[in-house]
Amino acid sequence: MVLRFRGNFTYWSILSIVIAIPIWIFVIYGSVMDRQYDGGIFLSISDGLANGLNRYTDLWDNKDPFFAVAMAGASHISSPWAFFMDLFWIPLAAVGTFFISRSIASPDRSLFFALVTTPFIMVGPAYMAGHGNTPGTAMVLFGWGMFLCRRWVLGGIAIGLLLFLKITVWPVGVAGLLLFLFFRDKRSGGVRALVAMGVTFVVSVTVMAILGWIPGYIESISQNRSYSKTTIAYFGFSDSFSGHLEKLQADWAGSIFVAFLVMVSIAVVGLLFSSMKRRTHPEVFLVTVLLWIAIFGTIASLALTYLWGHHLQAISLPMILAAILFGSLLNVRIWFILWVGLLLILTFILSMWMSPIQLFDHYKSLPAVFDSRVTEISEVPIDANLLNSIPLKDFSYARLGTNDDRGFLGSVREGAVLVCPRFQVFDFSPTEAFAELYECIQRVDVILKTENFNIFGNGMNAANVQPILDYVNANFDCLIVSDRQLCTRR
Repeated sequence: MVLRFRGNFTYWSILSIVIAIPIWIFVIYGSVMDRQYDGGIFLSISDGLANGLNRYTDLWDNKDPFFAVAMAGASHISSPWAFFMDLFWIPLAAVGTFFISRSIASPDRSLFFALVTTPFIMVGPAYMAGHGNTPGTAMVLFGWGMFLCRRWVLGGIAIGLLLFLKITVWPVGVAGLLLFLFFRDKRSGGVRALVAMGVTFVVSVTVMAILGWIPGYIESISQNRSYSKTTIAYFGFSDSFSGHLEKLQADWAGSIFVAFLVMVSIAVVGLLFSSMKRRTHPEVFLVTVLLWIAIFGTIASLALTYLWGHHLQAISLPMILAAILFGSLLNVRIWFILWVGLLLILTFILSMWMSPIQLFDHYKSLPAVFDSRVTEISEVPIDANLLNSIPLKDFSYARLGTNDDRGFLGSVREGAVLVCPRFQVFDFSPTEAFAELYECIQRVDVILKTENFNIFGNGMNAANVQPILDYVNANFDCLIVSDRQLCTRR
């Protein structure tokens, strides 16, 4: 006899909940975004938008517009919330996973996939808190999950928003939506989802046009392509599919290839099984095809855009789907506790940790990391302190630096106006970025310059950086403070 909760859950679900507790502690400790590197840029952008600055015309960053809007919304409610955005996205992904798996597995098993498999894989070794792949993966899983529980309009809205949240994942989400049109019993729902996606697109574009974001958004897409080209060359690889994948191979080794081999093997077995039993198990066939869409779409995305280690986090989407498919293919009569043991092993493999020791060492470090990042929330970055020290009531300023701003913009006092939207550039930034900066700094009263920007004068963009440095030296008096220079116009 199987004891059951209200509904279809049995008491075996308690086992999933117990296992999930340390995993979600793992998630909570590791998902707080820090002020270092790109995290600081995201914080400055979100604080700026929350305080009324305009995207692209007042603030420039190459991330998708709704990624910044989501953070700005959180920041507008309460500034610390922006640091915790992944504690929204990862549960959202878990909800999507539950409904995807519920179409081919029991409630107990679906709960395990949602509470254990999804968060564990998403916060694997490639994970960086607060970055763009997490919402991209979450929205695809949520959208597909809504389709499989026949919430077509909600799923269509999710895929529509995905275009402006993580454009590199959007084709994967759309391909999954189109798949439903090939199933007779789901065709009408798929059409409704397409309409909902189209309406979401029109509304989003209309709002962006009213805000004046469209020209900047189109330019950012073009400049992202230039950014990818110059950055991959900066690392010494060719600007091609093979070049990006070679960079990925150089960054990652060992466990990723084991995980990839296991994932593809599950997809092949699933396709063979579901093709033979397509009439009796149509949902298994559908989820198997979704897995293949995710595999090919993710590989294509990485081949086009992979530059940094955290970009590999995109592969968590097909890894999660592979775990769902494997778990559903195991004999339903197998003891649940044995099934859980097998799925824990598989989840660990698909998460791409090199070894249990590596995972354990990472887990042990998280409390200290969490404490440090929570302490950072109340930090007033040095850039803001320097700008706040200017003895003028009102002044315009520019920032010449890279991703070392630590989210300064939210702490800058009233009366200090950021005139140059590009408050961060890189040695491998496109020529247009430096040309825009050179023109812009001629209209400001104060310049905050970092030592990292000075170093660019000896890098691959020296020809574009040196005229900026020459102009600052000729027209401003600079005070050196640590690795910053606070420069006021003569």
